[in-house]
Amino acid sequence: MGQWHQLKGKKYFSEAKMSAWRIVEDQSKSTTRKFVDTAKEHDLLEQLIEQSKPKIKYCGDEKYFKDLHYLLSTPFRYPPLKWGSRFGTRYERGIFYCSLNINTAMSEKAFYLMTFLHASEGNLGGKTTPYTAFKIHIESMKFVNFLVRPFSDFEEEISSKISYQFSQMLGREMREDDVQCFQYRSARCHEKGINVGIYTPEVLTKNENLEESFQHLNCYITKDVIEFSPKPNYKASTYVFPLEMFLVEGKIPLPPN
Repeated sequence: MGQWHQLKGKKYFSEAKMSAWRIVEDQSKSTTRKFVDTAKEHDLLEQLIEQSKPKIKYCGDEKYFKDLHYLLSTPFRYPPLKWGSRFGTRYERGIFYCSLNINTAMSEKAFYLMTFLHASEGNLGGKTTPYTAFKIHIESMKFVNFLVRPFSDFEEEISSKISYQFSQMLGREMREDDVQCFQYRSARCHEKGINVGIYTPEVLTKNENLEESFQHLNCYITKDVIEFSPKPNYKASTYVFPLEMFLVEGKIPLPPN
């Protein structure tokens, strides 16, 4: 029996109404249009790509995926890599991760970009790549807050910089008890930012105008630093994430154990 069941976690369900941010690949233009000559061919190509994607594993929530924006459904479609995500293994349906603050979302994205760069033997850095941040609205009656007791007593394990073992067991038991979403301390944000994990699109039904929240970013990427700059407002602050911010005992944990 894991910590969730030992604490009888279901009795800590609460109501949640909040907004959160997620950063994804650039949404300002189609990335596939350049491969075809006409709009009709492009529509066909998009259909073929959609058919090749893995099927979503429904968990009694199929109706909530109907007409859901693809940016909201995609995280549930793809399982994490072989070592899993913080609260899920590759054998479970994907989790929608986001952050209460856009700065925290940048910290998380910067960490995973650093992880990718340092896992590669090639020199992949030294370029600017566009990204898009978007804001979502969350509503749930089955929300869990890991920032308060009794869960906050285990914050070091839940938000470990080097291991997902504790949090993945927690995640599995939360699924069993029909938790819809939860918040926890970011392991990557030095400002102690807060992340949110979402198990079901049921909590995302009030996001009809998602694209109105888009904020486009330029991201300068090297193995030593990641920089995010809002565009087209070039006078806005640049957010800098040096390699040292993510090191544990002098190295990036690749991957977390």
